[in-house]
Amino acid sequence: MDIRVTEASGPVPSIGSLLSLTEDKAVLRNDRTGATEHYAVTAATFVRSTDGKKRVGAEIPTTFKPGEHVIVNSLDGHTATLIRSIH
Repeated sequence: MDIRVTEASGPVPSIGSLLSLTEDKAVLRNDRTGATEHYAVTAATFVRSTDGKKRVGAEIPTTFKPGEHVIVNSLDGHTATLIRSIH
């Protein structure tokens, strides 16, 4: 089983409740800090549901429901490289 989210030397991913998800933006309430975080979603963002398949375009907003706990990885703190369920 591969449970990696990011490189050990990379930035710490955010884990929290998803507030909203569109084709081009994800908003998360960070469990650790309580902060609301905004991330751009691009064609390079890997939005992955529990089945492991990448979601694109109109599939992205239906991947997760508001309130679901997700992991968001971002190298620059602004653009998501990965959004996936914590399960």
